[in-house]
Amino acid sequence: MTLHVSGKRPKIRDGETKVLENTIEELKRQDLISQDAKFAIVHLNETHPYWIMGDPHNRYHPYEGTKIKLSSRKYLITLSQPDQKKEGLEMVSPIKPLSVEIVNHNWTSEEFYPLSHEVLNEIYYL
Repeated sequence: MTLHVSGKRPKIRDGETKVLENTIEELKRQDLISQDAKFAIVHLNETHPYWIMGDPHNRYHPYEGTKIKLSSRKYLITLSQPDQKKEGLEMVSPIKPLSVEIVNHNWTSEEFYPLSHEVLNEIYYL
């Protein structure tokens, strides 16, 4: 189960995260989800200071679906690419990637790498 929170995070520390954690615990108490269900709370943000540059053949725009690891919990994903024209790529302003932060999860350390990439792929295809 992946729960996405988008936009700027509120100044109240862990406000939205705590609500989601409490919701998961309540679903478990009511047996609506398995007690050992894997979950991740993910924060998506487009208002961040990061940009990604691609190669010169792509006019320095990263290829769609490019994933950059900033830390074990923070990633950037490019979701789009400039439109193709007959004479090459259209000149557009740089495309800002989506910032993805895994705020909380209940994965073991062995599960973290494969499950984090599964979540990134899910976000990309969403």
